[in-house]
Amino acid sequence: MLVLPRIQANPYRVLQISVNATLAECRKAATGMRRAAMLGLAKTDEADLLCLGQAPRTELDVRAALGRLENPAQRIADRLFWFHSVSPAQANTETGQSPETPLIRAAREHDEALRMFLDASDTWEGKGDIEPWLLAARRWHNVISSDHYWTLTSTLEKLGAFEPAALPPEIGDLRCAADGMASEPFVVAARDALTRGDSTTAKRIVVALDELTDTGQWAATAQADIVAPTLNRLEDCCRRLREDLRPKVLHEQDAGERNKPVCDEEYKRFHDEVVPALEAVLAILPFEHDEARLSREKAARCLKEIATDYTWSDQFMVSESVLKEALRLADATLAAVQIEASLEEVSGPASRERVLEGLTPLGRDVLLELRVKCGKLREDFADKIIREENAAEQNRSVCNAKLLRFREDITPALAKVLEHVPHEHAAAIQARTDTALCLNVIATDYTWADEFIIAENLRKESAALAYGTPVATQIEERIAEIREPARQERMFRELKPISSAPSLRTINTIGFALYGNSDYDNSSQSYATTHYFVALFIPLFPVGRYRVINTGGQYRFLGKLPFRRTERWHLGVALGVLALMIIFGSLSPSQSSGPIQSSERGTASSGSVSNTNSSELADIKSRIDAGRARMETFKAQLDPVITEASTLKDQMDPLEAELKSLDERRKAGEPIDIDGYNFKVKSYNELLRRRRALLAANHNDIEAYQDLIKQDSTLVAQYNALLR
Repeated sequence: MLVLPRIQANPYRVLQISVNATLAECRKAATGMRRAAMLGLAKTDEADLLCLGQAPRTELDVRAALGRLENPAQRIADRLFWFHSVSPAQANTETGQSPETPLIRAAREHDEALRMFLDASDTWEGKGDIEPWLLAARRWHNVISSDHYWTLTSTLEKLGAFEPAALPPEIGDLRCAADGMASEPFVVAARDALTRGDSTTAKRIVVALDELTDTGQWAATAQADIVAPTLNRLEDCCRRLREDLRPKVLHEQDAGERNKPVCDEEYKRFHDEVVPALEAVLAILPFEHDEARLSREKAARCLKEIATDYTWSDQFMVSESVLKEALRLADATLAAVQIEASLEEVSGPASRERVLEGLTPLGRDVLLELRVKCGKLREDFADKIIREENAAEQNRSVCNAKLLRFREDITPALAKVLEHVPHEHAAAIQARTDTALCLNVIATDYTWADEFIIAENLRKESAALAYGTPVATQIEERIAEIREPARQERMFRELKPISSAPSLRTINTIGFALYGNSDYDNSSQSYATTHYFVALFIPLFPVGRYRVINTGGQYRFLGKLPFRRTERWHLGVALGVLALMIIFGSLSPSQSSGPIQSSERGTASSGSVSNTNSSELADIKSRIDAGRARMETFKAQLDPVITEASTLKDQMDPLEAELKSLDERRKAGEPIDIDGYNFKVKSYNELLRRRRALLAANHNDIEAYQDLIKQDSTLVAQYNALLR
């Protein structure tokens, strides 16, 4: 039975008296008990509480008991752990107080709490139920927190005529320690469970003590007493590991081979000794408990030291792995910040080591050659770009020289790496990363030369190189940053100045007019449009292309633009039709009307029209013009989409061919590189996803554009039918 030793061998129990006894009664009981012991007439009575076991009553025990009761500090402590009345049915009136007084009530509540401890011990032995202990401890706390109980203690000291009597400071010290003195059953039971290897029971007790933390610091102290041996074992394991092996690590260059076995032994001993000791602590403490957190921090610091030693054995990847393990242990501790800093320091060397892992000597050589050339390119041109306004001309020649150097040195070096290193290997990924970043820097330099179109194209090339690398997203974002300046440059660089605005006059529906609206620029509120020769307001052929600002029906011409492909086709077809008409006219005496051709072929012509059909023709013609104006707007919006979709398709086609070839080889029973195959599948699927997303996002505009083309063909057919 787990009971307080203070109860089992209590001097009041040995002398068979209650704690209300005076000094004279204590001495009288001791004299009678010694005489009975000498004559062998000692007997037990109700005060013995035999459930606690046999009370020690030799002459030596009796003298010791009396000696404790004559010592004021020991007397009041022993009074705390014995009964004012052994029998619950008795009403104690020895203090001369009424049974209704606070002192009598304090004595009764004290005895009831003490009996709850005894009952809880019985329940623990029989059922392993800890709840009665918690109730008894809380009841006990209520008793000793009452001023009436300590007034009762002072009163008993005075009425008992004890000399010397306990002083108020001694009673105050006992009051502060009373909760902790009652926690011994918890500590004894938990340590007994640990001795038996029953960490589950020990943890139940430790967790249960958390419910009593509101009663004072004693609960945390009891928890610390329970886990102290386990914590000391962990501390000893960490200390011995440091003392035995760390001095053997040589902190010198070129000592890597000699340090490797020492570091390996350190790591092995950590897992053989420190980890079991830590697991023993965590088996009895919740993960977030303060002591558990400190234990994890100690183990994590020990592991961090081992990781540092591994850097002196030139094993940076192992050091990185050990630091990550330490970081998991150090979660929510102060050591976590230091470990993260160490992890950041070692990540660079670890990455470089990882890149070279498993490479052939030739693969290492070509990778090193690429790195050297990239570094040399950055070094040679680092200070030559003038990052100031109005320095574009000086920077342009530098950028051209830098790009030429990249094409001549780095591009072939990358090709060598990809030839001798598997594409999915970390070295190949790193090589593409370094090359892409180098090209991206050149693109940035071109922005200081006001060459935004070149910069945009170089960044797109850089993004293609960086696909599937950690810097891919970063470069894609940089492309978005330069897209608008490149568009502005593309738009205004093509402009050629004009001395005067072109004619927009028509006489009897024959003359010149502007059609189309594309490439709108919000900053200047201008757009590109095409200048046509028209008949019946039908655009027969383009004569020029301009950027204009429409100011309420009047146009301000900013400059002339080159024809687009559609205008060139339109002009070519119109001139061809005109030539055929001239040839046909020279061969035949009769003249025939030329039909309007579909906008898909980009040309229109006019012929003779009867007066009866002229109004209907004009109506269809206006509908054709309105539709083609809308088509121009949609085309301007969709041109970048179509270009990007085509670029993605161009990247997908070679991958699709490679995958088809690999599938055929696999079906034929030939061995293939599964990892490489999976990498290509993943790359193809990503490109396919992006292309589908792009087309889906512009689905409505594409359908509207296609509908306009069909409508244009229908209207042109109607128009030509009326001409016939």
